[in-house]
Amino acid sequence: QIVGVDTALQKRYPFEFIQSDALEYLLEHHQEFDAVHASPPCQKWSIASNVHRNRGKKYIDCLTPTLAELKKIGIPFVVENVPGAPLDESITLCGLMFGLKVFRHRHFECSHFFLFRLIHRIVDAVSERVIILLPAVQAVGKHGGQSCVMSQREVFWNGETQWA
Repeated sequence: QIVGVDTALQKRYPFEFIQSDALEYLLEHHQEFDAVHASPPCQKWSIASNVHRNRGKKYIDCLTPTLAELKKIGIPFVVENVPGAPLDESITLCGLMFGLKVFRHRHFECSHFFLFRLIHRIVDAVSERVIILLPAVQAVGKHGGQSCVMSQREVFWNGETQWA
């Protein structure tokens, strides 16, 4: 069973959906799940938010309390966030690694998946020697490269075309 939790209503989410604060829901219902994937808001750590932070905008750190609670609970978890986020032993994945023409890095921290950590070391060792000669675009915020990014994020899911 897959359950999505978010404060914002997700009308197109194809599985059970709970509109709630994800961390509060996790603390109350963690015993109902075998594993957790979390993707806390990234603005505090994102390079794309630098201009706003430099102008004095403050972003809430949702990542640190999420990681702390997940570690206390003790069930397997994967947490996703942006480069610069304080994740321990994270692996970096990029759209190019999956055949997409999108240069978009995301970091993942895993609690119980030792193979994932091993793969991270292998990818790090290889990526230092790889030169990418593909046409690719990096998506930042709501601007540059959006049409290419959207075309690469289009997926056929649950009987219709949606955006990943």
